[in-house]
This record gives sequence, C-alpha cells and structure tokens, in this order.
Amino acid sequence: MLKLTAPGVPDLYQGTELWNLSMVDPTIARAVDYATRGQLLENGWRLLMIAALSCYVVTWITGKTAASKLALTHLILDLRRTHANLFANGSYEPCVAQGD
Repeated sequence: MLKLTAPGVPDLYQGTELWNLSMVDPTIARAVDYATRGQLLENGWRLLMIAALSCYVVTWITGKTAASKLALTHLILDLRRTHANLFANGSYEPCVAQGD
C-alpha cells in the first residue's frame, strides 16, 4: 500500500498482482493468467478484500488469500484514479521518527 500511495507513478510488474514468491526477477516474461485476475475482480473484489485481509496475517503463505494483493492493488489504483489531482499535486510530508 505504501508503494502505491507514495508520490510518483507506482512501479508495478504485470502479472504480479497475486502473491509471487518466486526467486527470480519478475521482469522475466511469463504468461499472465488474465482470466483468473479478471474473475477475481468481477467476483466482488471489495468483499473479497475485506475477507482476505482479515485473515492475511495467518494464512497469506498458503495462498488462501492470494486475491488480497490483487484487491488491495485494485483499490489503491482506483483511489489514485478517483483523486488524481491529490496524487499529482498533493504535498508530501515525510514522517520523522523520534525517540529510542
């Protein structure tokens, strides 16, 4: 989420909208399963995101929440589109850590 909301254009690798635990560079050309991604988005991605993210911490590695990454990416990119002026012209205030 931080990467998608930071100033500038988000750098996203096509085909890595779902969890990608491979040990190789994602820029290597691979077939992308657009049908699965489209189906996940059509099947109520907002509800899917809420359900998937609620159990994310426990089960993300099992693949049961594979759609959570896609849903979050879709939600944030939609937010960027809806509020394009904010992301293009809004100010960036860094968070400064203090203390131990």
